[in-house]
Amino acid sequence: MDANVIDRLRIQGVPEPKTPRIKRIIALDVAPEAHGNAYGIGLANFTTLRLSAKFDRESAYLKALTSTFVYLVTMPIVLPDDREALKAALQSLNGIKPQGIKIMRIYNTLRLSEMLVSENAYKGISGSPIIKALGPPHVITFDRDGNLSLF
Repeated sequence: MDANVIDRLRIQGVPEPKTPRIKRIIALDVAPEAHGNAYGIGLANFTTLRLSAKFDRESAYLKALTSTFVYLVTMPIVLPDDREALKAALQSLNGIKPQGIKIMRIYNTLRLSEMLVSENAYKGISGSPIIKALGPPHVITFDRDGNLSLF
């Protein structure tokens, strides 16, 4: 996870950026190219057993100790699958009405050219000249293992 993309730092003594106001982050998996080095997982609030099983502590901890940003490898709440992680994240948003929730699904922070966004999130960004809808809205679906399905 690239802290410059999500604007969440978790660096002791450094204030968090004021925008964007991201309330919850779910890290679903680690990219194959990372070879299990999930340095930055500490920026998430929730993750899955899938990612946790791939987490190469040795390489991530070495990077954390070298950089001195040790919070970035702190494991968030681990849930069985994508569905349960999303349910937990939504449940933890105490006081936010469902109709006010904005959701974005980013493949990874190195690939931002396409993402899935909820209708609420799209309303907030649709006026931008660099944002283009590539298709109609879809209902979030999960496969039989509880993982997000792609359209």
